[in-house]
Amino acid sequence: MRKCSISLLVAFLFFPVAAPADIEASDYSQSRIAEIFSINHADSTAIMSGYRYSFTGLKGYDLPVIRMQGSNFGSYQMLQVGMRVRVEYRLSKHARVVIQLQEVPRNTRLGVPDVE
Repeated sequence: MRKCSISLLVAFLFFPVAAPADIEASDYSQSRIAEIFSINHADSTAIMSGYRYSFTGLKGYDLPVIRMQGSNFGSYQMLQVGMRVRVEYRLSKHARVVIQLQEVPRNTRLGVPDVE
């Protein structure tokens, strides 16, 4: 019995694993200023200004660029409810897929960002 278990383990380890499927999303990105209302770390999503945003990337492994205010660095785990962010995303069937996100000052107006 033990020899069979080892054979199955070896077969599993060397079995080719398919890459995650690409998410079907629009070909162009959009940008919004949004406020974070909730964060779900279990499925890497957040509700921001009434829309569901996914932080899994378009290919399932290409994580978005996240920058905290005053820094060029950040992470999904550093986001907090109540933050205002400038989010660049692409539309998909189930959520807005985040390409990049930048924390902005709390008094920044929500909606389409002003042209810089």
